[in-house]
Amino acid sequence: METQVTVKVKLNLANADIASSFTNTMEQYRLACNYVSDYIFNHDFNMK
Repeated sequence: METQVTVKVKLNLANADIASSFTNTMEQYRLACNYVSDYIFNHDFNMK
């Protein structure tokens, strides 16, 4: 049996530039995940 753990954290970023950079990085990561998800869904990718 696998155990899943969820962790909720609050990041204290040093300044606005770092916060902006982090936000941009997370947005690009989200877009990449959505792209992969859409590709798999639209191309009948076998998940087995």
